[in-house]
Amino acid sequence: MPWSGAASRQDLRRRPAPGRWSALECLVHLRDVCVTYTIRVHRARTEDRPVLEPLLNDLRARRFRYNDRSPKECGTSSRPAPPGSGTRSSG
Repeated sequence: MPWSGAASRQDLRRRPAPGRWSALECLVHLRDVCVTYTIRVHRARTEDRPVLEPLLNDLRARRFRYNDRSPKECGTSSRPAPPGSGTRSSG
C-alpha cells in the first residue's frame, strides 16, 4: 500500500537543523519508547530488582537508522495491548 500521509516522505525525513531529529525519527523513537516502557513496566511489576537498560536515544536512532524507516512502521497497531500493560485494546 502506498504512503498516503499528509506529509511527503521527503518532508518527514528532513531535519530542521543539524543535530535535530526529523519528524520520522521522532515517530520511530516514540514507537520504540512505547515498546521499551512496556517491557520496563512488566519488569518492575514482576521482578524484585529489575535492571532497566538505558535507551541511548541518539545512538539508537543512528544504529537502527530511524530516518530510513518507512512511515507505515509508525502507524497504529490493530493488535491488542500485551497482558498486564495497563492499557485496553480498542479492537
